[in-house]
Amino acid sequence: EKCSPRERHDYIEGNPLVALFGAGAAGAGGMIGSKLHIAHAVPDSEIKPPKVESARAHEDKSLRLLEVLPEDQQELAWRFTVANRDRAELDRQVKAKEKELNAARKKSVGEAETAALRDELKALKERLDDAVAVQKEFGTSNAIGRPLPGYEVIPAGASIPHRMSLDAASLSQVGLFFDALRRFARDPVIGAHRAHGCGRVRGEYAVIRREDDRHRRLGTLEFGEPENIPESGEWENFRLSGDDLLELEKKAANWREHADPANFRPRAAQDEGQ
Repeated sequence: EKCSPRERHDYIEGNPLVALFGAGAAGAGGMIGSKLHIAHAVPDSEIKPPKVESARAHEDKSLRLLEVLPEDQQELAWRFTVANRDRAELDRQVKAKEKELNAARKKSVGEAETAALRDELKALKERLDDAVAVQKEFGTSNAIGRPLPGYEVIPAGASIPHRMSLDAASLSQVGLFFDALRRFARDPVIGAHRAHGCGRVRGEYAVIRREDDRHRRLGTLEFGEPENIPESGEWENFRLSGDDLLELEKKAANWREHADPANFRPRAAQDEGQ
């Protein structure tokens, strides 16, 4: 949108979120660069990712099915389990019986023996058709036990250094950054397969403040489960240490007071384009 530099400045400074993290298109703010720079995370030693393999399986023997499914659904689940389990075996039996029947015909065995083989083959095919019909009813024909594509993982305990930098950030932006990390620290998981326990991380950072050409360490920032669980059995997932760092956090804690309240309205209440 067309606006004066002063209007653009006031718009950006009134919205700590876009002022800190940037935005591709933010109304009067236009395209805004981020003040937070996150460097690549590079392992400090060679890592050989192991591959995790898996396969489909049914919980047909699990008593939990009785807890989570009503009776009619329990019966459906059992029908599907039996059909899926039997289909491959019935398919194998049909092929074997067809082979046996063809061999009997070539040997010109008696009609009674050939008729018996035909009846057995017909019965097997009917059972196979029933199993396939049940699978179609459930919309799948995947064989249980079929391998699933595996995935590679970073081994537990791997150390992966990196750095984050705030460039010319205001005090309120520092406070928002701390709160963003504190929110992430509640459940510090990145990446996929979290149902398998993957992606849980802990971080420990030296916090350094640069003023002109001078650099001064303020303290240490940690998030996630501590490396050594305290004997008390209690800890906070976001931890700051060092008098200077704690003082900085205290000064930056009121970052919301510097924000334009209009930027925190529910989305439905905002005018289009805001």
